Amino acid sequence: FTPKVIENCSEFGITLAPVTLHVGLGTFQPVTAEHTHEHKMHEELFQIPMATTERILNHLDHGWPIVFVGTTSLRCVESAFLLAQRIDINRAGSSFRDSVKNHWDVKRGEVSSALRALSDQWHKTDLFIQPANEEFRYSPQCGDAIVTNFHQPESTLTMLIASLLGYSSWRELYDYAVQAEYRLFSYGDSSLLIFPDALK
Repeated sequence: FTPKVIENCSEFGITLAPVTLHVGLGTFQPVTAEHTHEHKMHEELFQIPMATTERILNHLDHGWPIVFVGTTSLRCVESAFLLAQRIDINRAGSSFRDSVKNHWDVKRGEVSSALRALSDQWHKTDLFIQPANEEFRYSPQCGDAIVTNFHQPESTLTMLIASLLGYSSWRELYDYAVQAEYRLFSYGDSSLLIFPDALK
């Protein structure tokens, strides 16, 4: 976001909350494995400030929307939630990944305490969210939408977006972007993608 975009956000009552994820090969390395579940993500360091954790929890308690800016911020917050719940989807089967959602509603108090305890500290993540099949759709532990660009084919980032939207919706979106001659990749055009569950 440019300073002008941030200024405009403030004028519309949109507040920003920082997180940090040190992007490395884990994010940008192409997937070359024959089966995506065999791809090994490199670990990356992330940290969520206590003030951001409190803002996330406050938004969840009030039902206010949370929009991630970039896939790295989503992976950062999702990793924290999964770590707080001691869930590791990278080492579980696809059937387990299908059921990993809404744990926040089940153990809200415990997860809140764990998230606070994890704040202001560095943690490692190798979180790789990928479609288990064409019907698969991943529901993040929190968040309603993401602002992101159009990503490189065969990248973990593209697979993340396909997981969030569902495979058919992802293909339709990217086909449209190519036909409309959108600028793709890291310095390309941006998109606001609303998660299907947020539309219910």
